[in-house]
Amino acid sequence: PNMTRFDWAVELFPWFEYYLKGIGEEPPSYVQMQRNDGRWHLEETWPAEDVSILEISADGGNQRVSSTSGGFEITLEISDGPIHISGLPTLHTDVTTGLCNGGQLFVTMKDGESGLRLGHATMDVRYRDGGYDAKTVTPFTTYNMQMEFNPMDVIVPAGHEIRIELTETGMDYLPSRCAAIGMQVDLDSSSILR
Repeated sequence: PNMTRFDWAVELFPWFEYYLKGIGEEPPSYVQMQRNDGRWHLEETWPAEDVSILEISADGGNQRVSSTSGGFEITLEISDGPIHISGLPTLHTDVTTGLCNGGQLFVTMKDGESGLRLGHATMDVRYRDGGYDAKTVTPFTTYNMQMEFNPMDVIVPAGHEIRIELTETGMDYLPSRCAAIGMQVDLDSSSILR
């Protein structure tokens, strides 16, 4: 119900006038961000500079993800009121490859009560160091995956849980050629969701 902005054209008009036509004064520089509940808020920068960083050690043990076994999920309790997740959350965890030169990890963050998909991250183990050049993957080797979620600006209400699903296949993505073999995800206390 909060998705409609009747003032959006009024907000854009000065921008178009100044930047496209060279008319009028430069509009003020700020970020208007819409959260998952439909509400809008203003920030000087995005993500806001006055945020606190919450590090959560995940303890899901060692689990296998593949196209045949599916995946697994971990649940994080929200106890001290609502949490506002803004920016590019990261998940760092170790994975051990199987008998294949590759593999990928899909991570979906959901509201545990409503099932609402809040955001997702994906990484191919061949690109574990970033960039555009694939690296060789050795079977039965452990690699540190430093994944970054797509931009998020969401509110998780108090009393809800955050569910993190880890799989080898994901919605709108083709499975890797190694998906049937899968990878071992070492989601222990050294794995950090930030």
